[in-house]
Amino acid sequence: MILKELFTSIPKWVYFLLLLVAFELIADILAKQFSINGKYTFAILSILGFIAANTAWLISLRAGAELGKGAVLFSVLSAI
Repeated sequence: MILKELFTSIPKWVYFLLLLVAFELIADILAKQFSINGKYTFAILSILGFIAANTAWLISLRAGAELGKGAVLFSVLSAI
């Protein structure tokens, strides 16, 4: 019951911001793999990851995130 209340109290845009961080992390790892071994499969997957990350960012903004809040949270979460 407490978990349900917790999840319903979190704004919807926060979930998309978390997806943004996850996709960005995956895309960065794939880009690093491309830089190490030069396989274009990693480059293509990295680009797709960045597209997914930016799509999540746009949805987050559309769902009510303010640009300042979203950018600060993204920076903090990425640093962690």
